[in-house]
Amino acid sequence: CDALVVLVHHAIADGIGTVLQTFSLFEPRVGLDFPAGGGVGRIGRAAAVAVGLAQLATDGTAAKLPGGSARREFSVADLPLEKVRRIAAARGVRVTDLLIAALADGLHAVGKDLPATLRFSVTTMVRTPDSAAEGNATGAIIVEVPVDGRPFDDLLTEVSARTERLRRPTRALASRFVMATGLRVVPEPFAQWFARTVYGPRFLHAVVSNMPGTTAKLTFAGVQHRLAYPILPLVPGTPLAVGALSWAGVLGIGLASDPRLVDGAALAARVARTLTLMSDASGTGPFEGEEEASA
Repeated sequence: CDALVVLVHHAIADGIGTVLQTFSLFEPRVGLDFPAGGGVGRIGRAAAVAVGLAQLATDGTAAKLPGGSARREFSVADLPLEKVRRIAAARGVRVTDLLIAALADGLHAVGKDLPATLRFSVTTMVRTPDSAAEGNATGAIIVEVPVDGRPFDDLLTEVSARTERLRRPTRALASRFVMATGLRVVPEPFAQWFARTVYGPRFLHAVVSNMPGTTAKLTFAGVQHRLAYPILPLVPGTPLAVGALSWAGVLGIGLASDPRLVDGAALAARVARTLTLMSDASGTGPFEGEEEASA
């Protein structure tokens, strides 16, 4: 079994930037489609940032977690992207909503002494077509997710309602402004304290990043590369980080977890099983083979 590992620090590139740089290793050369720039002028953007800053300031804090450990476990799951998209479309939600709901359902089953509501930091892309692959062009939105064992359809409906804020630009633009501009004009010790405080268990419990990839069949040194799993590092003091990436028609999911609080392998298996059962129930058939779909 052969594998290619690409390790990139987040200070060098965000998730999409890493994907773009990784594409350069494969054949044929492919790219990603980004939203066209424009639409919001400088004044409108400034107003949106101001509103977003006020929203972020009133978003509250996270419930305290039980003591974790310094250990790390890494688990993966993969599902045909087209079938996952069909499930989401049939229920009027996005793939990211479906992933968050499946994680919340699994965390209730395999989590250890976790609170009934967890705060997920969901990565949002603010990249434009002229953004370089290097650098960080993302924001993050906090979504409070029920982890209380309610029926999955009810959970998915609730998650979709709560992620509605992801479709509004204010919080994402404000988050990006803080990271790209605000922290550059304050003394370095304060910037370090702020980053460690905000990006920690006081404000979030888990990170979820769902990234677009490619539908093309790529090769590396003449060998077809079928699957890709993004592995995100854990935020210090939190139990879970999840990355999802579409690659050649397959949604690859990578989980990093603290085994003291989350059984990562059991969670990955639960997520895959939940989506498989939903696919069967909706008549899309079992997950077999690969189907190409746009990210």
